[in-house]
Amino acid sequence: MGRLMALLADNAANLLFASAAFLIVYLIARLLNASPLVAMCFGVLPPLLAYMVGNPRSPVSLLALLS
Repeated sequence: MGRLMALLADNAANLLFASAAFLIVYLIARLLNASPLVAMCFGVLPPLLAYMVGNPRSPVSLLALLS
């Protein structure tokens, strides 16, 4: 449990940005009458793109994780 708290503390700013970006896009999609599932799919895009821009080798590691 201590390692999890340390990881959260180290990445608090990134987690806050990702959750705020998700919530903003999700709420805009819901205001445009998108279904909740579609709004969630659109909401995941900004944090995912920010992660991929911040970590250029992430597509390689994501593909390695999936295979």
